Amino acid sequence: MSRKVKKQFPGTSSYLDRHGKRRWRYRKKGLSVELGTNYASKDFLRRYEDAVSDVERPKSERRVLKHSFYSLSEKYYQSSAYEKLAASTRKKYRRTLESFLAEYGEKSAATIKLRHVRKILNDLHNTPSVANQLRLLLQCLFELAMDYEWRNDNPADKTKPLAEKKENIHTWSEAEIAKFEARHPAGTLANTAMNLMLYTGAARVDVVKLGPQNVVEGRLRLSDVSTYGSN
Repeated sequence: MSRKVKKQFPGTSSYLDRHGKRRWRYRKKGLSVELGTNYASKDFLRRYEDAVSDVERPKSERRVLKHSFYSLSEKYYQSSAYEKLAASTRKKYRRTLESFLAEYGEKSAATIKLRHVRKILNDLHNTPSVANQLRLLLQCLFELAMDYEWRNDNPADKTKPLAEKKENIHTWSEAEIAKFEARHPAGTLANTAMNLMLYTGAARVDVVKLGPQNVVEGRLRLSDVSTYGSN
């Protein structure tokens, strides 16, 4: 399908937003324009034609604002701060940011007010973890906007993170352990992991560090794990 898209509408690509819905956009020469979710529809074609026309215009005359979130996000993706992130973190951040850009990409990052930022985050109150991640990203974007002298404040710094519900994890009963072992018998990776947690008492962050180097003369030694100073 991707080959057909590139041939029919050069410069277009698709992605999944935070709701799992496929969206389309046009990118060329630093210009990024959302084309909507209905591929090849009348609205899609109108936006695509406008975007292609915009590319040929001088940058100062383009329909998309010079100080738009699209433009700022491209600068962020090229920044050293973004490059230093782990690949998995970059992927997660990009997914959250692209979902935001689908709705606000053409808005001005230079003139947006605190009340607007608060509303954007409050609209995500049903998914507080997503809202909080977007808040961190907006803080990074506005910090970058200040570096480029687009604005002299960071409105995201004046917002508060949304409360996230944390579920308590109860201690497994003997019956639950037996049920797990029936599904994951001795010798399986899952069973080994469970027994390490059960019989060593090590925290999860320490269990994942255990390996062959911790087996000495047939016994498990924890002295090489950061949390434990003795075996």
